[in-house]
Amino acid sequence: MNAAFTNNTKTKSPRISVINRIVSLFAACVLIIYAVTGTLPSVFQSELEVSESTLTKSMTPIEPTTTPAVCTLRSGPNDPIPVIMMSIGRSGSSSIWNVMGNLTGKVTHSDEYTGSATVYSNQFFSKIPPNDGGNWALGELCRYQNRFPRAGIVGFKWKPWTSIYKPSAISGLELFAKSEHPTIKVVRSRRNPLDIFISTLKHRTSHVSAHCAVDDKKCLEKHLLAGTGIHLPTEKLLKKLEEKIRQEDKVDDLLANMGVPHVRVTYENLFHGDDAEEWMRIFRFLGRGPGEGLTRDDVNHAMGHVDTSIQDHKIKLSNYEEVKNLLQGTKFEALLH
Repeated sequence: MNAAFTNNTKTKSPRISVINRIVSLFAACVLIIYAVTGTLPSVFQSELEVSESTLTKSMTPIEPTTTPAVCTLRSGPNDPIPVIMMSIGRSGSSSIWNVMGNLTGKVTHSDEYTGSATVYSNQFFSKIPPNDGGNWALGELCRYQNRFPRAGIVGFKWKPWTSIYKPSAISGLELFAKSEHPTIKVVRSRRNPLDIFISTLKHRTSHVSAHCAVDDKKCLEKHLLAGTGIHLPTEKLLKKLEEKIRQEDKVDDLLANMGVPHVRVTYENLFHGDDAEEWMRIFRFLGRGPGEGLTRDDVNHAMGHVDTSIQDHKIKLSNYEEVKNLLQGTKFEALLH
């Protein structure tokens, strides 16, 4: 058996040697053709093209598809209108929401869904995929419609921190912009930035409650005391005012450029105007509530909260003269009253 195996091996060796020589000669010919012409034979070119095509396909990024809508908002004449209350902190959003709710049928719960502070808002939007399609907002609005079917409006508060420019936040604004039957509407409110700084300082140093009920006299007394004689640091105040106004202007421009249905109102006109015209502008925009004939007494009765802020900066600020001298002659001079 060993002899047979040895003989068999010897008889195959020449064949293998011939095959190897043929392969070597063929390869040499291919190399000579490539050196002379600069191209490979067509059989190799086709194989190479297939390989490059396959490689290109494998390297092409897959575009993310938008997630389908998680629910459908109802748009009947008696269904709640979806509304977003958009304003930064210390701008009266809770009182505004109470008035809108009471004067359209019923006050509903409205939380700061996207985060009460910058860090929470960043965390909120960072967890949402960019191709969400605004479902983070749509789902919440559907939930509120189902929870409060007899209300005039439902929705949540959105503090427009810098996180509003994240892709997931933009997807929500895009949803608002293209929404119809029903249209998702944004009530955009702004307040004098100087008063925002003073109010924030007051709440940080005195630890008073966020709001006072109309009949809570002790709460109001604490607020008035805490809001008197506040020392407002003037270091970098001009820079802070500039940044705050620029931040607010950018949000307004974003809403306008994206075509988001919204109405712009101010804290000053809503809470300290001579009449209720600013409120009626909101209701005419919503298409629900008293768009005509509303009085200041009607608003105060519907508010649920009492105004706790002092308007006169001379009383409000212990360093009024210092602040006045700093702002005098600048574009911020009109903020002092």
